[in-house]
Amino acid sequence: MPEICRFLGILVFMRYKEHNPPHFHVWYQGKEAMFAISDGSLIEGKFPKKETSLVTAWAILRKKSSQRIGIFSNKKSP
Repeated sequence: MPEICRFLGILVFMRYKEHNPPHFHVWYQGKEAMFAISDGSLIEGKFPKKETSLVTAWAILRKKSSQRIGIFSNKKSP
């Protein structure tokens, strides 16, 4: 599972061969959740409110640059 980013104790990662909608996973203090790539919203899981806000802000800030380099593409691993 490729790690995308780590900040303030939050680990952001993606898995290959994922399902739609396009999303990424996060871990924080033993909790895991899925967030939408499109707008950074929480899709699944329970996550602390403050950290949810941080992840959403991170996703929005990184969306354009991530799309440019293909990190958040829906393509399968080679």
